[in-house]
Amino acid sequence: MTLRTLPHPTGPWSHHVREVLQRRPAVRPKTLPYDRFDDDAQLAWFLLNCVSYQGWEDVDDDIEWDPDVIALRRRFERWFIDEMRRRCVDGPTDPRGAVQHALAPGGTPGIAGYLEHDGTADQVRESLLLRLPYQHQEADPHTWAVPRLRGEVKRALCDIQAGEYGVGHDKTHAELFLASLEGAGGPATSEAYPLLPGAAFATFNFVTAAGMNRSLRGAVVGQLALFEMDSVDPNQKMVHACERLGLGDDVRAFFQVHVLADAEHEVIAARAFLDEFPLEEPDQVENLLFGIRVQSHIDGVLGAHVVGAWQQGRSALRSPTAVTSARTAA
Repeated sequence: MTLRTLPHPTGPWSHHVREVLQRRPAVRPKTLPYDRFDDDAQLAWFLLNCVSYQGWEDVDDDIEWDPDVIALRRRFERWFIDEMRRRCVDGPTDPRGAVQHALAPGGTPGIAGYLEHDGTADQVRESLLLRLPYQHQEADPHTWAVPRLRGEVKRALCDIQAGEYGVGHDKTHAELFLASLEGAGGPATSEAYPLLPGAAFATFNFVTAAGMNRSLRGAVVGQLALFEMDSVDPNQKMVHACERLGLGDDVRAFFQVHVLADAEHEVIAARAFLDEFPLEEPDQVENLLFGIRVQSHIDGVLGAHVVGAWQQGRSALRSPTAVTSARTAA
């Protein structure tokens, strides 16, 4: 099994989406869950979004523009984004202030902060698995925004993307990530997806929705600004965690590369995305702030779930038994 094999469903919505993608008769569940980070709903949305990237091996490529698939994808987008519009409204209204507010220390350690001092090798492996939906396609969701931007902002995004795609280097960051995951003993196959909590899919799903909708291009810019400006310190902490635990160079390389690359990307993003973009497109400033706030919210939800589980001596992943039970119920 590979990462492109359509994973097994975990509940009613992922079951329904799987049937639609394989052109089978399917009865749609009546309502989407109230919880926007619901495990099954976020997985279902992820299955839909992936048909616009490398697709699924057992799904026809032309399903991407099937009216039922488009309608489902739009329903998930509205379900999540409309709720985030209601939730993510507080904080500074200037872009640099919004980023600084998002980066302010919270009451509990983040995932990298916990792993640096207290984590185990198994928890490092779990942390990599939790990154899988986005990192194994790193940079791709942001690339949707390239033709929607102009001038200095477009050049800056292309500059950052070139680094992510490994231009002038041996490997893309996505390839480095998969090597790190495999080095840590994680399954780099689609069998991992049903084990992930809903919040692990949310970044990929949100940036895909923003990138594929021109009206939300500012949200991509804001989200990426926060990503780049909140990268060096967490990745340095992950390097320290790997060193403390004696994990090999194959695991550490992914984090080490991000410490170096994102120190440069941070400067580019701050200037082009937080200073230049509001001047070029003042009508997109609200979306710029929205992207920053939503990513901060996602990070908070995922971090609280993961660190909370680890502090209680539990895995942050879904148990195979729970996944099997949910699949049977679907």
